[in-house]
Amino acid sequence: MRHSRADTTANEYMQALPESVQQMVGSVYAMLTLEEGSPMVN
Repeated sequence: MRHSRADTTANEYMQALPESVQQMVGSVYAMLTLEEGSPMVN
């Protein structure tokens, strides 16, 4: 779908993520971006 302004698209179709989903995504990102040799935290 094409709108003349990007913020129109964002306002119409984007939804807020629950805090629990944001935390999960942050945790996965942290695990995937650990530097080599760093211990994993459980």
